[in-house]
Amino acid sequence: MSEELVDFTRRLLPLSAKREDTALAGISIGAYTAVINGLLRPDRFGSIISLSGAFMRDRVLEAVESHSPRKKRYYERFFGDLDTVIGSEKDYVALIDRFRDNPDLPRPRFYGACGEHDNLCQNNRDVVQLLRDAGFDVTYHEPDIGAHEWPFWNAWIDCTLDWCAPGEMCPSTAEIDYSALTSLRPPEEQH
Repeated sequence: MSEELVDFTRRLLPLSAKREDTALAGISIGAYTAVINGLLRPDRFGSIISLSGAFMRDRVLEAVESHSPRKKRYYERFFGDLDTVIGSEKDYVALIDRFRDNPDLPRPRFYGACGEHDNLCQNNRDVVQLLRDAGFDVTYHEPDIGAHEWPFWNAWIDCTLDWCAPGEMCPSTAEIDYSALTSLRPPEEQH
């Protein structure tokens, strides 16, 4: 994702190639993925945005230790072989530790929000603390309302955009040919 998708969007749209203008964002498991990819390529991404990040390292460990086939199957859908997650590129704790051990690595800015009633709230708090301890610039919000659901995320997407790109949002005046986007639609939707 940190290579192909960014290169593709930069070819398709008039996007900046500057690190400070390049962000990854996600919700739930997408937030986990954004954090992993942003930490793997800090030279490419200046900001990482996480809404209700599905930071489930503790649950992966629990699933491995429980020997429960049901739990293992559930988490293997996201992480693959659970015996290989800890200490790998899928392990956000190990990736954050890499920054602690290498103070010269560029650190993306981090924005996170997670509702107090989200079952992953404590996990998000833990990741925020790890990032702060490793010297990251972290903005984190934890309102006393909100769970792991779309009404919470919809409310926080605007806040995220304000943090990422403060100021008035204006449409581009560049002359852009968007016809290439039609090739991304299923054939029955192309006009």
